Amino acid sequence: MANCINCSNELDWFKHVKADVFNSKVGPSPVVDLVLKCPHCDQEYNAFVPVEELTPIEN
Repeated sequence: MANCINCSNELDWFKHVKADVFNSKVGPSPVVDLVLKCPHCDQEYNAFVPVEELTPIEN
C-alpha cells in the first residue's frame, strides 16, 4: 500500500472528488480524468485513465 505524500498515512482507500470523460488531444481514445483525495488530510490525487483500460463490471 502507498502512503499519502502530505500526511504520510496509509492509503487503503480514497474519497471520490470527480470523474470526467473527455476526448484526449494526445491519444486516439477518450480518457477519464479521475480526481481522488486522501481520507485523512484531503490531499488530492489525479490520474488520466484511457477508457480502453477500464474493466467492465459483470452483472
